[in-house]
Amino acid sequence: SMNNLNSILVDGTVVGIGQLFGNATETAIVFFLESKRAFRLDGTTTVEAYQFEIHATGKLSQTVAEHLKRGQGARIVGSLRQRPNSAECFIMAAHVEFKPVYKS
Repeated sequence: SMNNLNSILVDGTVVGIGQLFGNATETAIVFFLESKRAFRLDGTTTVEAYQFEIHATGKLSQTVAEHLKRGQGARIVGSLRQRPNSAECFIMAAHVEFKPVYKS
C-alpha cells in the first residue's frame, strides 16, 4: 500500500479562533493562523501574508480552546486535508506549539 508524505509545518500569529464544538466524546475547533514571509526582489522588500485554516480535534482541540488566544504566536505541525469535491485545503493539526504572549 502507498503512504505518501503529507506533512506541514507552519508558524505565525493567531488571527481568529472559533468556539469549541462537538459532544461529550468528540470535540473540534477551527482557528486561523497568519503566516508572513518577507523577501527582497529588485531591491524592494515585499511581505507576503497568508491566512491558513487550522482544525484540531480531541484533546488537542480542548487545549487550544483553553490556552490559545488571538494575537498569540503558534507553530502548527499537521497535514493537509482537502474538502470533498473541492480544491480547497485546510490543515489538520497534530501538534500545536504555543508561543509566549508578549505584552505590548
